[in-house]
Amino acid sequence: MLGECLSRVEKPVEIKPNELYTQIGIRSHGKGIFYKEPVTGSVLGNKAVF
Repeated sequence: MLGECLSRVEKPVEIKPNELYTQIGIRSHGKGIFYKEPVTGSVLGNKAVF
């Protein structure tokens, strides 16, 4: 089992309303990641960011 040799690590980011953040997405079926246009922290709202 993966849980026997790996442990989950989460590093949340403290969002600052006036800073820019670039969001990424993951394409289905292992086709890689894509980048969205940068947005300010206030636009991100209550999304969990890591």
